[in-house]
Amino acid sequence: MRRFPAALLALALCLPAAAAPWRRNRTEYFPYRRVTLENPFLTVVFAPGQLGRIASIKVKKSGTELLDEFKLCRYTETPLFSLDKGNFQGIRELLWRRSLSGVSPMEPISGKEGEIFLETRAYGGSTLGLRRRARLLPDAPVLEFETVLTNNGGAEEHISLWYNLQGAPPARPLIPAAGQGKVPGRGEVKLHDRAFLFTGTHGNSNLPPAAPWAAFALPGRRVLWAMECPEILAGGFFYSWGSPAGKVPVRRTAEFVLPSVTLAPGAAAPVVRCRVMVFPGLDGINALCSGNAFEVAKRNSGDHALNLCTSVSRPAEKLLCELRNRDGKILYRREFDLPRRQAGECRTLDTVKLAGPPVSGTLRLGENAAGIFFEKE
Repeated sequence: MRRFPAALLALALCLPAAAAPWRRNRTEYFPYRRVTLENPFLTVVFAPGQLGRIASIKVKKSGTELLDEFKLCRYTETPLFSLDKGNFQGIRELLWRRSLSGVSPMEPISGKEGEIFLETRAYGGSTLGLRRRARLLPDAPVLEFETVLTNNGGAEEHISLWYNLQGAPPARPLIPAAGQGKVPGRGEVKLHDRAFLFTGTHGNSNLPPAAPWAAFALPGRRVLWAMECPEILAGGFFYSWGSPAGKVPVRRTAEFVLPSVTLAPGAAAPVVRCRVMVFPGLDGINALCSGNAFEVAKRNSGDHALNLCTSVSRPAEKLLCELRNRDGKILYRREFDLPRRQAGECRTLDTVKLAGPPVSGTLRLGENAAGIFFEKE
């Protein structure tokens, strides 16, 4: 008589007993390992086992979560097959048009107080090493991080670093897009007759950058956050995806696709530096200059409030604001003598009635200048 191995016999005996409660295609969510940085303004959570991503940024005073929720789940197809995977949320480095494993560990390394290093020689299961240094400023709602990629493989690599951002729904993206420009792989893209503030739509959008930042407004929560990455202006582009019409909750992304670099075996890419800034008290943003968010808020009465919020403490300085209409005519021009400001401080600079809708402008703060952007009419 042919005999079955004991292990197979035991499995065969167990399966009928387990069949009653069993459900195919089951998804279970479970906790993930966390590393936290905190200061008086923010609590920032990293997930070292899942690409070291920034999984949560929470405003301490209000308890408001700024990011769409990161979840780790176990998907079970049959009693003999299951797969651990994370969703697409959180801020982390991706590679444009390249697949990476999202459940991939990075080793956290202690640094100075308020900072953390995360490092791996095989980022997302690739042959690329990645080292990220993240620093939460001690006295400001600002998180800075810098990344270095290294080619640990034996062949030349062509890579474009990519950051996918999603605010806590129903967050609205605010992306300064050029009216037209080149997008790698898409050629010349024409979106408008001027630079404008893109606020998301259904499906996919490729946007030439007009400024090196993108922001999210959280309706009803009086807080706004922005990420700045200067490298995007050297030949990168913004990408945005929007959930289909009627889908709830509505999700819109703001994604930085940085210029492509070529790495020989053993070579390291240039350092990429980004920072996330939080501006409590604002519902929108029209310009970002020297860590200051500037908002032109139209009120029900028809006038406009000019609001300024700083993410880091600033000395006394001059601010020049100029707003123009579609024909380039100046609607508003004024210089302000600003006093010293503390991190997180917001103020209304002026309340004015304008002779027509503003469509562009310039903000000059000290020696630095930035464009002012508005949504399409």
